[in-house]
Amino acid sequence: MKIAIIFPKDSEAIFNTGSTRTFGGATVQMYLFAKELNNYKNKGINTYSFIVDYKKIYFKDFNSFNFIKTYKEKDFFIIKYFKFLRQLLAVKPDIVIQHGLTIFSCILAVICEFLGIKFVFMFANDRESEGYYQVSNKKCPLFWSLLASSHFLIVQNDFQLKQIPEKFKNKSEIIKNGFEIGEFNNEIRNYVLWVARHDHFKRPSIFLDIVKMNPAINFIMICPPTSNDSHYDSFENSANEIQNLKFISFISFNEIDNYFKKAKIFVNTSESEGFPQTFIQAAMHSVPILSLSVNPTNFLSTFNCGFSFNDNVKKLSDKISELFKNDIEYVKLSKNIYEYALNNHNIKDVTKKLLNYLNYEYSTDN
Repeated sequence: MKIAIIFPKDSEAIFNTGSTRTFGGATVQMYLFAKELNNYKNKGINTYSFIVDYKKIYFKDFNSFNFIKTYKEKDFFIIKYFKFLRQLLAVKPDIVIQHGLTIFSCILAVICEFLGIKFVFMFANDRESEGYYQVSNKKCPLFWSLLASSHFLIVQNDFQLKQIPEKFKNKSEIIKNGFEIGEFNNEIRNYVLWVARHDHFKRPSIFLDIVKMNPAINFIMICPPTSNDSHYDSFENSANEIQNLKFISFISFNEIDNYFKKAKIFVNTSESEGFPQTFIQAAMHSVPILSLSVNPTNFLSTFNCGFSFNDNVKKLSDKISELFKNDIEYVKLSKNIYEYALNNHNIKDVTKKLLNYLNYEYSTDN
């Protein structure tokens, strides 16, 4: 079986350690799936990673990927579609997997249906399950064609599943995001961490308010700019004026784990998400999560591994201070969130579930 994984156009930095360009959670998830699926080569699966024709590819796991370079970033959009289609026809995959709602994903779903290719669409955000783009929050005009033409619809949580129209429920499934989960983290913790792009719905300015409310605690904010980000310089200047905050504009994917390992608490201030990759990164490093709003399937309370505050900034701020003082509660949360990650987000288990959902039979002996 041939599986084609379609990477977002802004994926350069995950494949080139020298790049500082921003990439999102969809890129990370496709990267982890592609890497894990390579382990199934001896079980009859050949995985192809469709990427933009970047000038340079240089990263640690290079040999785990079979790259198909499609178009150049500066190509006219019609040329991009032509070059992509040419490579798709050359590979002739049985399955195409794509993550995140765009016009391109809608058109690709229709093309795959026409060509007899099973198209798997993965929702990246709760708003996408309602037919809205993640960043602009505008309605996608071709959303219905995406739902109709996709062979499988992968959602991240119960909320997203409920938004899928009833006629498409039979081809929809909850499959959680996955990571490579290591041993329990015993690093010394000494700061509060926030990681996200400078998107408006991530509400980074609220985190600055929280930092100011806790002057005796150290904070680290990793916040790369979005494309054409006219407000970023002003925001960065404001962040750098806060004495107990270390502001970092970009950290590569290979280095980000080092910041999660030493974080005592992870804070999320987004107004909406799907299941953030950063939640799993915090969980796998046993870092309790304090979320201003986002709490997929109420997992923070269900597994007693963090707290959600219904947009109450003061309560979140007070909880930070409390956890720095209450070691007993903190240790319990830390152990619980690691167990949650291990049992729910191990990339090996998640990939097996995906393959089972795709009705692929493979030997479990190897």
